[in-house]
Amino acid sequence: DACLKALRTALSLNENQLSALSNLSLRCIELGEHEEAIELVKRMLRLTPNNAMVHFTLSYLYRYTGMLERSIAEVEKALELDPRNPRLRTAGFAYMYAGNYAKAYERFQLDTKSAAPNAWQGWALFLMGEREKAIDCFDRAIALEPDGFVALRFGTIRAFSLGDLDNARRLHRTLEESRRSWTRYDPESSYLIAASCGLLGDRDGCVRWLRRTVEDGFFNYPAMVKEPFLDAVRDDPEFQQVLALAREKHENFKKTFALKMP
Repeated sequence: DACLKALRTALSLNENQLSALSNLSLRCIELGEHEEAIELVKRMLRLTPNNAMVHFTLSYLYRYTGMLERSIAEVEKALELDPRNPRLRTAGFAYMYAGNYAKAYERFQLDTKSAAPNAWQGWALFLMGEREKAIDCFDRAIALEPDGFVALRFGTIRAFSLGDLDNARRLHRTLEESRRSWTRYDPESSYLIAASCGLLGDRDGCVRWLRRTVEDGFFNYPAMVKEPFLDAVRDDPEFQQVLALAREKHENFKKTFALKMP
């Protein structure tokens, strides 16, 4: 991974460079290298325990591994320290996964000028039953960024909410095909694709993407249990197998790595 190499080079020149430590730990989390991420976070906490990005990074690790209460607690610490930082907008994801859509919507509003946060606000509103408001948010997001993951993933939900299933499936197929051109892979994106498969009733696609998600290091088991988009496929035996794998990895993290956490 070129990003990892560049960040490790930066740290070889200055081992206490906070931005490099933070970005390297975030990338390690995305690559499933959780043990290295823990050591990096611990180093950051020793250097600057009251830094918002340090607590945000710790929240990110807890989010990927399914420790949602800790994820929310850490991101709230980050927001106390730096309440206007738009980068903390992804705080809403932990609330989404915990089923607190109103709080997620509030946190996504930290950034109203970018495409993704507008789409995420629509996502929260959709699950709150506010379909018309959700569509307005999706429209704003797609206008800001008409191509790419945001337009395709949330365009799929938009089309579904309007009852245009043919267009929803077309957009979703394009989203799945676009995976080949991603320059940076993140298993949380695979999870969102799996959830969209579930929304559309695509059992095979949902199982395929969810398995990849879990094997690549995103095993937020509590989120998968609560996820409304997955309800249509829950009785599938293969889905249950993948869910069991997510639970195993989640529990193993709590028993093994969480003991090493600060």
